[in-house]
Amino acid sequence: MSTCVIEPKGGGDMKLLSLLIVVVCLVLPIRALAGGNFQPELVLTIHNNTVDEPPSEACVMPSGGDPLDWIDCYDTKLAPGNYGFLSVHAGHLDNGFTGLPFGIQASGYPVTFLGFVPCPGFTVVLSQAGMPSAIMVTSTMGCRAAREAVGYLKYVCSDTRATFFQIVANADLGHYKVINCDYTFDEGTGIGGMAQWGGTRQLGCPYVWVGAPALTWGGIKSLFR
Repeated sequence: MSTCVIEPKGGGDMKLLSLLIVVVCLVLPIRALAGGNFQPELVLTIHNNTVDEPPSEACVMPSGGDPLDWIDCYDTKLAPGNYGFLSVHAGHLDNGFTGLPFGIQASGYPVTFLGFVPCPGFTVVLSQAGMPSAIMVTSTMGCRAAREAVGYLKYVCSDTRATFFQIVANADLGHYKVINCDYTFDEGTGIGGMAQWGGTRQLGCPYVWVGAPALTWGGIKSLFR
């Protein structure tokens, strides 16, 4: 077990970040720190399913062999009662990341929020404001790659009309800054776009630099067998 000495200073941001560092230090050996990220971008992918079962893309962005990949920010609602899986990624990473605070805001035709599921190797930190207004996720496996989603929000629809999702500031912290591999916040964190579920497509999905391919979905699941 590694030992870390933390001296919390400042307001709520620093106290919560210090808590996250203590949690990580208790479960992980000390690793070389990779540094911060210049201008990371948060992006959303959406996937429709007729059953309550996330697709493989919910936790690992598929690779097309190009470090600049097109984001699946749109999917149809095939019928009322379908499930939507909204994944949250940190892209444009220079050195990887260890956590992410954010909130999700839905607009357009209403859908029912069912919950948030962290992807393998991530865990959720309890929030005061509640989900989906305040979601805080941290890695339990050290520095992570951009293809790995921190987790996905699960929704169910009552019709096939358009619903839009956007990342907003975490209601507890007041921001959505990436936690880098030095366990500090990346001040230049931006938003790469919205996601649309259902209706006639109105969004142009962005490209995002996701770097080298991460583990496959099967490879990640095998770590927990």
